[in-house]
Amino acid sequence: MASSGQQSVTERRLRPIYDAIDNMQFKKAVQLCDKVLKKQTGLQAGKALKALALSRQQRIEEATAIIDELVAEKPDDDGTLQAMTLYFRDQGQLEMVSEVYEAAVKKKPKNEELLTHLFMAYVRTESYKKQQQTALALHKVVPSNPYYSWAVMSIVMQAKQDPKMGKEMYLPLAEKMLDKFAKEGRMTALAEARLYVMVLEMVDKPERILRVLNSPIGQLYIVVEEREMKVIDCLMKLSRWKDCARKYVELILRNPNQWTLYTNYLDCQIRRHFAGEGSKTDRSPIAEAKDLIRHNKSIEDAKSRGRNQAPYLAELEFIWKLREVDLQDTIELGIPLDLLVDYFKKFGHKPCCFDNTNTFVSRLLSSADTDKYLQLVEEIVVADPVDYECSDDEIPLNVSRITRHIYLFQIRRYIGKYDSLSIQDKLSLVDELKQYHMTGLKLGRLLQKTEMQYSDFYLQLAAQLLLEVYQETGNITFLWDTAIMLELGWKRSRKNAQFQLIMLKIYGELGAFEVCSELYDALEIKSMQIDTLGYITSRYMQAVGTFLFANHFYSFALKFYKNCERESSECLVQGYRNGCFFKIPEMTDFSVRLAKSFHRALVTVDQQLLLLTSNTHSVSQAQKAYSSILLSPSYEDHIKEHFSSLKDNRDFKVFEDWHSLKRKLSKEIINVSFEAECLWLRIVAIMIKLLKGAVFFVPVGQRDTASQSDGLSDLPAYPVPTSIEAFKEGMAFFEESLKMAEAHEAISVFKQPKNPLVPISRPASPLLNLFMKYNYGQTLITAFKITCLFCELIQSPEGSVDNDKLTEVQMLLDTVVSQLTDASSKIPGISNELRKQFQESTQQDKDVALAGDAPPATGPDDVDEPPVSKRPKHPFDVLRNVSIQFEPYVMFVQVTGFVTMLCAVCAELICPVPAAPTKKKKVVKPTLLPLDTHKLLLQYIGRLKPIIKELSAKHPVLPNISDTTGFVESFSRLSVNDQDTSDKEEQLAWLTSATRTFQEVVESYNSSLRSCATILDSKRQLLDDTSALLNQHIATESVN
Repeated sequence: MASSGQQSVTERRLRPIYDAIDNMQFKKAVQLCDKVLKKQTGLQAGKALKALALSRQQRIEEATAIIDELVAEKPDDDGTLQAMTLYFRDQGQLEMVSEVYEAAVKKKPKNEELLTHLFMAYVRTESYKKQQQTALALHKVVPSNPYYSWAVMSIVMQAKQDPKMGKEMYLPLAEKMLDKFAKEGRMTALAEARLYVMVLEMVDKPERILRVLNSPIGQLYIVVEEREMKVIDCLMKLSRWKDCARKYVELILRNPNQWTLYTNYLDCQIRRHFAGEGSKTDRSPIAEAKDLIRHNKSIEDAKSRGRNQAPYLAELEFIWKLREVDLQDTIELGIPLDLLVDYFKKFGHKPCCFDNTNTFVSRLLSSADTDKYLQLVEEIVVADPVDYECSDDEIPLNVSRITRHIYLFQIRRYIGKYDSLSIQDKLSLVDELKQYHMTGLKLGRLLQKTEMQYSDFYLQLAAQLLLEVYQETGNITFLWDTAIMLELGWKRSRKNAQFQLIMLKIYGELGAFEVCSELYDALEIKSMQIDTLGYITSRYMQAVGTFLFANHFYSFALKFYKNCERESSECLVQGYRNGCFFKIPEMTDFSVRLAKSFHRALVTVDQQLLLLTSNTHSVSQAQKAYSSILLSPSYEDHIKEHFSSLKDNRDFKVFEDWHSLKRKLSKEIINVSFEAECLWLRIVAIMIKLLKGAVFFVPVGQRDTASQSDGLSDLPAYPVPTSIEAFKEGMAFFEESLKMAEAHEAISVFKQPKNPLVPISRPASPLLNLFMKYNYGQTLITAFKITCLFCELIQSPEGSVDNDKLTEVQMLLDTVVSQLTDASSKIPGISNELRKQFQESTQQDKDVALAGDAPPATGPDDVDEPPVSKRPKHPFDVLRNVSIQFEPYVMFVQVTGFVTMLCAVCAELICPVPAAPTKKKKVVKPTLLPLDTHKLLLQYIGRLKPIIKELSAKHPVLPNISDTTGFVESFSRLSVNDQDTSDKEEQLAWLTSATRTFQEVVESYNSSLRSCATILDSKRQLLDDTSALLNQHIATESVN
């Protein structure tokens, strides 16, 4: 009784702590824990909750001390263990959960609850053998079916982990255990029946599965279709095509609109034909299939509305399948042209019509039939035109009409009718589509803001055609026009994701990625889309200098991957708890695929690269920054294994593209892009490893004061060997990767500069191409060799300096300067002429804006319209005709920063700080190199500075843009006086959108230019500090 009362008091005292943690009031929770622990000093649950609250306040050291104390005490009460489990989950230490529960089970070996928690702890760490042992122990303590199933499933997972042993031992064992379970009549739940069938499928015994499904065990399946599909799978493996076809007919009659049933049924009947079935009877399998389709079509034809599409598409699919196996003459079917026209008449008002018919148009129709089909579709569309001035009640009817009209444009593009158009014809078609879009907006007047406009597809097709014109002409004006057109369309249809996705790629191509922050937020990309669609943004953000947005994106993405790791283990736990055994292998495969995701590797490496680019203004700062990059001891092997096993989860089908088949994105391009991106990540990863190794050649914090070196003395043990031999091995691996890059197919596939957006789903050109084009790999290799030579020189015996190495150093220094100078000369900058034109147009813009404040004219006769040549020139007209290329500039800034840091490392190496004398040991004077070496490095720095200065001068910040409202109004009065009101309003809207877009782009450009200028300034300061260090050392040594 006393014990029960004490437990009740403890629970009452702990309840407010649980509530505070649930409400994220962690400070309050810690205070409450302290109060409880004053009354009950040894209360383990109170200590565990305090550690949990402290950890969520990021007071990790205090929390760890409490947890270590609890681990040593080996608690066995559920409250304490659950709190410790939450702590270890938060810290990613899942193996510790197993450890504390193992200790608790040793104290109470027959406690069902503790054994259950121990099993789930092993599930989280994928310890399948221990899972099996724990599940059998549970079943021994409490003979329960779920625990027995847990043991079998653990054996299955061992078989999946080791396929060879799985075939020989694990799967036969699991089968034997389930056979015994079934013979004893203990299989009474659907989860157990599914597990039995899954194991039999893995050992490939379809006959046994059929017997099981036809036994009382098969009646455990609640959903009949699930059981029937399992039966069909077995019948197909056994080549029992007749029985299989009969099953499919039963399912089709119950589900007449399920398309996959028809396709599988047709395959089955064709197999029956070739197997010789039906040859001795009047009805052949092919005839049976035709009769079934015709029967279902007749049922649908009798309906006045709500027709199912599958029977109509099945007839077209049947014709195609028969043609594939040369059986089209064995039975009389409909004419494909007539069937397609009939389908369009019945279902052309549905947006899915194009997706359902495009493949059949290309497969079944000849060139002449295709033209005839287009003509008939056009006649149907023209005969029933859209009434844009209809009443509200007639809007649905006219939406169906506009959908048919859009289909006409879609199918024309798909079969290639627009491919051969001239530039002028394409531009005329774009104007026509824009007009259709504007007129079609009238039908969307009743739509909510969360709905897409019915005429958005016109604008989407117009954008694709404009991008083709940009590809063919190379004129960047068309790229700007596409962006402005889509911006205007997006304002009228805020939920059109296609507009946003295309604009993301366009602004990335223009180098103005900071504009995309609003677009990215509006897309609401979350969960798995971060992994599948993140490549669209991650490719550009750091490459064009939008470092702030990049840092935010990387942190957000990596947080998602970390949460997925934690939550995926909990999904596995729930899979066992709920008996969803057939989903456990799928969830495991999903976790592996996510862990090896290409995008995850990309954001991880890019975040490290961003850290090294922007936060390393001195050697000591670099050491502190680099220490946060955790690398495995055998990093070369890690890189080879990791980047060769990445999974490509990028989704290119998210872009709606109606290109003809010959111009669609091919799998070959996707594969080449993926290989090139993986190789690029490998090169960057080994480059980071070498940079980190070079920085730690310098003793940690050797020149810092106590305040400056705060935190450096507590750096973790450096995980990458800094020996010269290991550094040379890293350089060899880097050179090997560069040779692979030189020979890679992507260098030629993505070489053309005009085709990054056609088709729109095409992956962007890998940064590997840019890296190789400017020979940055050889520049960095040379800089690494210089660092390595200086290390060898200072480690040589005193008085025995190798003059050959000094000569090699001088040659390599000259090479680096030559390579950087050559690369800098090739980088296109912002010309003085462009800047001057931009400045003049901006000033003119301000003057026009001021003039716009004057009283407006009373009528058209009062306006003296100047000639076109003297009308105000918008700054946008200056910028829209040129291309500011940020990617070469940003990459040069990064490479120059790394070269500068390596130069500072060399200076630190040859200007060591003498160690302070001690009583026990005499000071060993470091090996000193001739002062000519220091002067040589000084000359090198003197030649680097002009390169950086010249590069900064080539990329000045653009003039600020004023409020251009007055400009827009004045320009509109001067340019559209002779047009009707609707045209004036549309042009004014276009000008307003263009001006706003232009302002945002210029702000994005200036943000990138300022970020790069800040980095270059810090590198210039680093060179100045390095020069001062060398001069000071030369002066000191000269005096001595």
